[in-house]
Parts: sequence; structure tokens; C-alpha cells
Amino acid sequence: MAALLLTALLFLFLTSMSNRGRVQEEDKEGPLVQVEQGLLRGLRGLSVREKEFLAFLGIPYAKPPTGELRFKAPRPPEPWNGTFEATEEGSSCPQIGLMSQKKEGDENCLFLNVFTNKLPEDPNDLKAVMVWIHGGAFVAGSATSVMFGPDHLLTEDIVFVSINYRLGILGFLSLPGAGIPGNNGMKDQVMALRWVQKNIAKFGGDPNRVTIFGQSAGGASAHFHLLSPMSTGLFHGAISQSGTGLASWAYAEPEYIRGAAFKIGAKIRCDAADDKELLQCFRETPATDFVDVFGYEDETGVSLGEFRPTKEDGSVNGEEVFLPGRPAALVSSRKFHVVPFLTGINSKEALTFTALTEKPSFWDKFDKNFDKVVADVTGEDVSRVKEVSERIKRYYFGDRKPSEETLDSFIDCFTDFSFFIGADRAVKKHAAFSTAPVYYYYFEFEGDLGVAKRALNVTKPGVAHGDELGYLFSTAISPPIEERSEENKTLTTVVKMWTNFAKTGDPTMEMNSILDIKWNPATKRDPVYLDINKEMGMQHALLKERAAVWDEAFGPL
Repeated sequence: MAALLLTALLFLFLTSMSNRGRVQEEDKEGPLVQVEQGLLRGLRGLSVREKEFLAFLGIPYAKPPTGELRFKAPRPPEPWNGTFEATEEGSSCPQIGLMSQKKEGDENCLFLNVFTNKLPEDPNDLKAVMVWIHGGAFVAGSATSVMFGPDHLLTEDIVFVSINYRLGILGFLSLPGAGIPGNNGMKDQVMALRWVQKNIAKFGGDPNRVTIFGQSAGGASAHFHLLSPMSTGLFHGAISQSGTGLASWAYAEPEYIRGAAFKIGAKIRCDAADDKELLQCFRETPATDFVDVFGYEDETGVSLGEFRPTKEDGSVNGEEVFLPGRPAALVSSRKFHVVPFLTGINSKEALTFTALTEKPSFWDKFDKNFDKVVADVTGEDVSRVKEVSERIKRYYFGDRKPSEETLDSFIDCFTDFSFFIGADRAVKKHAAFSTAPVYYYYFEFEGDLGVAKRALNVTKPGVAHGDELGYLFSTAISPPIEERSEENKTLTTVVKMWTNFAKTGDPTMEMNSILDIKWNPATKRDPVYLDINKEMGMQHALLKERAAVWDEAFGPL
């Protein structure tokens, strides 16, 4: 989806805003940890909350996916001799930098970071682990602590891990005819989770209490792990913020990705007659050449979100299957891991993308291609999509033609088809078929820590896509926090709920001065949700009328 370009650009903007380190060396002899590959030396740091912590940065969790390993599933990392200096974050994966508009990153990018308050004195005294999967439309972003500083999360005494994974064509190419089934970016994440299982106890983390969480494409990734046989036993709870595997932009059929690969091939002088010929040319192409094509949808006809997770048929010998079917079908057939699941959206996600509407041709294209938007969301075939799309368009815009004058309606419509509908249907499906609790939220609190609106200078009311990240992480553009402010109250509450979920599978396991409300799980009969606002409260049937419009288009669950 073209608009996801702005999601990626937002993360690139935030990560390029500052060179401020999130850790600082306080002594030359940093903390040492023995992991499977060898000895690691980390750093001692001081958080924005004036709390000491330990950081181990740029740890390779797989072999570099270069040379013959390009487009292949990740391989276990090699051991090293001596002491590995885990004092700098590893390279991001190849992408285009927003500020520089230049190619950034390196193919050797499969690194993770570990943050903990202290190393364990008692091997039985282990903490809950939270593994962060960054967003960026599967083509951008990284695990950088400039964007995802865990300062606030560490106050709740958890162990925090952030990971890189391959992006774009390098991570999600699918050419089954050449032995490339796809999903290598997701398989990278699996490899990182396997590394966590083997090594996290050495940092004080409990391998039996691992929660994966992410936002946007990272949220969709967390949900995909719920559906993947490769992820069995690697985590014990999942949080999907503003993105699930049922979002319209999160999944594509193998044939769709294959077609996109041939379009890209033509763009970068890799015209080919078949899969094997195309793959050979791609293997000989510099990695950074691939990122050039992501930002030119009008010219190429291929949008930023073309390369993303897809189903695999298991036909490649020796290759583990990450996703054995369509996400919605897997959930409906109960082929998912039964673990606590927490998901939700922000009130006005589409505020992040309003810059798109300023393009001269935008409104005309949106109006003329609205049926394609609906087809992408619902999966309807062409024979019915015209009728359905007209009904949906009429609901949001009435008799008015989409234009700058209907911007508020567009924001609601875009929020719904890109984020709300996928989350809502994921909640309802899991609540119907899972025996584990499903927690649903609606983030409405609008404050100064909303990082997306701050980065993009958006003043229109509402909580934009990415805003909630400022209530979990310390970022390069986060303002100082006033202790008695509503922002600090909300941040403290959200951090407490997220870390409680990681520790016990229940975000409000006990009532106290911070948590004075019980967050009840959604059920098949009553898909309740927590309204996160100045005054938090449980509510029923999120955006009921808008959900009903799309439910009619989808048909029954």
C-alpha cells in the first residue's frame, strides 16, 4: 500500500534525528557475559530516569546473510575468538534514509541488543523478557535505541531485547520456482527468538517468560508468530500495536510477490524469462540497488508494501515453513499458538499519512481506485467488489466526492481499512477460537509524548499511527517528562500494563495506585476493550457502526 511509505519514513526520521547515544560508557571494563558464541563485553548506562542499566549492543544472532546466503533462510551464528565488544549497535538493514535521501544500512545486519538492570546473582532469579520487533512497512526501520530506548520499561525490572531483520526484497522475496519460498525476514526473527531461548538466562531473563511485541509491521510480525509452526515454544505472549497479520497491508499471496519481483527486475536491469534467471540476476545485484525502487510507486507501479510475509507450500526441500496458509484461515481453523494476546489501535491512525493528500493527483486516484482499496482489505473478487466499495464509500463520504473538504472522513476511512478492521477481526477471531485471554485497547490519550505527530508536525486532533510509542520508549525527540503531568501518568500506566502482561499474561494482575481499573479480556459474546485516555475505562464494541459496515463486506467470521 502506497501510504505505508510514510510509516517507514516516520521511523527513519526519528532514527536520524539525533546521534545521541542511549548508553554511555562509565568504565573501561564493562560487564561480561558468556553466551553460546563466546564472551561478550557490554556497557554500563544511565537511563533518562537516572537509573543504571547494562547494555549489550550489536550482538550477531545469525551468520551475515551475504554472498551465497542472500535470499536464504538465516543460518546459526559462528562462535568468535576472544571477547566480543558489544558496545555499539549493529548496522541497520539496507534502506533509504529520510533525512539524507541516501542509501543506508548494510546486508550484514542481523544483530540484536539486550538491556537489563543487572546480571543475575542467582540463576533461579530470572526476569520476564520483552522482545521488540520494529515497524517500518517491512522495508525500513531498525532496533536502534535512539528510537526505542527501554528506559521506562526497565523501571519494571524486565529484560529488554530489540532485533533487526531483513527488509524489502532481501527479506521477503518469494520465487518458489527458484527455491525461494519467502519470509526470510520473518525467519530472521525466529532465529533471534531461538538465540534468546539459548542465551537470555545469562542476562537475567527467563526463557519461559518471553513476550514478543511490536508496532505496525512489527505488530503484524508478532501476530504472524502466533500462526507459525517455526515459532513454537519461542514465546509465551504477544502484543500487536497498530498492526496484525489480518491487516490489508500485512500479507500477500506468493503470486503477487512474484509478479512484483519481475517488475522490480525490469526496473533494475534484471529482465528475466523465469524465476531462476531472475534470482541469478538478483544475486549479482548490489544490495543497495534494491532500496532505490521502494520510493517510486508512481514511476514503477510497485508500492512500498509489495514485499511482505506470504504463505509457503513446503515444496522446498529442507526448508522450514514459517507461514503454512493465509492468516485469516489459520486463525479460523485454530492453527495458532494458544498464548495471551494483546492488540489495539490508536484513535486517528491515518493522521500520520495526511501528507499524501497534499499531492495534486491524490484525491482523484483515491476516488477512482477505491474499489481496489476495498478489494485489498476484504479479498473480494472483482465481480462483487464494485458493489461493496460503493456502499463503503457512501458510508464514509455520503454524496460528496473525496477531496480536501472530506479530510476528516478520509482519516476515519483510512484508519479503518488500514488498521482498525484487521485488529478488530483478529480480536473477534481469537476471542472465538482461543482458550487464552485476548486483550483489546483503543488509545485515545493525546499528549506531548505522541512521537509521530511531533516528528511530522501534525496539529490536527487525534492519536496518530506511532504516537503511542512515546508512552513506552524514550526516543530522540521525546520531551522532558513532568512528574505530575497527565503524560507521565499515562506513560506509567501503559508501561505497567505492558510489563505486567509480560510477567503474568494479565496486564492488570493487581489493583493499586497506578492501576485502578481491571482490564477484562474480550470474549466472543462481548469484545470489550480498554479505552486508554485521561480517564481509563472498559467499553463495549469498539467503533461498532464502522465495524458493522466492513463486517457486511467481509461476511461472517
